This record gives sequence, C-alpha cells and structure tokens, in this order.
Amino acid sequence: MAGDVVLAIDGVPLSATVSPAMQLVGAAGRAVELTLRNGAGHGVEAGEQRRIAVIPVRDEERLRYQEWVAANRGIVREASGGRYGYLHIPDMMANGWAQLHRDLDTETALDGLIVDVRRNRGGHTSQLVAELIGRKVTGWSMPRGERPRTYPHHARGVR
Repeated sequence: MAGDVVLAIDGVPLSATVSPAMQLVGAAGRAVELTLRNGAGHGVEAGEQRRIAVIPVRDEERLRYQEWVAANRGIVREASGGRYGYLHIPDMMANGWAQLHRDLDTETALDGLIVDVRRNRGGHTSQLVAELIGRKVTGWSMPRGERPRTYPHHARGVR
C-alpha cells in the first residue's frame, strides 16, 4: 500500500548494497515473502511490520497498459459526466481483439463512445471494429433462469 516500506525479501534485509532488484532476479512466477513496515493512513498501525507473499510477474507491460487505459477511461468519464465510454484498440492481433471484447459491453452501454487508436501496434484498425461497435439489436434471447441477451451479442438497443 502507499507509504509502506519493503524491509526484506525472502528474509534477506534490504540495504544500500542489497537492492530489491537484486533479490527479485529469477523470482517471476514463484512465491516471494516481503517484510513490510506499514505506512500511515490505511487503517493499520503505522510503523508495524507485517509479512506478505507475492508472486512477481515476468513483465509489467500489461499491467502498465491496463493502468493507462483506466486513466484514459477516467478522464473520459469525468469530462462527459459519466455518459461516454472509452475503448482503446491496442492492435488487431489476439491480445488486442481480446481487450476490445473485454471492454465492449460496458463501454458501449453508455450514451457515447470514444475509440482510441493511438499507440496501435498493428499500424491499422480493421473495419471489423467499426462493424462490431455499430451493431444494432435485431433480436433478444431470453434463456430460462438467465438475464436477457441481445442478438447479435455486442449490439446496442434503440435509445
């Protein structure tokens, strides 16, 4: 949490000569124990020590990307009074297409939509994106015991 201080990794105290980076080399994907000193302001006694287990990731790029998207989405929500959605199209490969589908229902349910193609690694945005976003409801599915669904699945109803 903000304000916490890492004192040791796997029981090895950190110092001017023993850095977190040195202790975390090769640790991706396996449990690592951190000894922390609590910072102030998040419901715990400041200065107390605690130990937690974490599993470091190999690459933080996806985490940083998600943070960037969330920040942009927050800016759009604030500027539109919560009425506009935000989609980023990172590329047209499997990860980009999956990202689009993860966010599509939530973001297209709002009154407007900002589609951001900056930093698109594929160099283009397929016409399929526009087709997917622009779908209109042509029918409804009412499965027993479930919520009604639109057909096609990612479609907007008449407002």
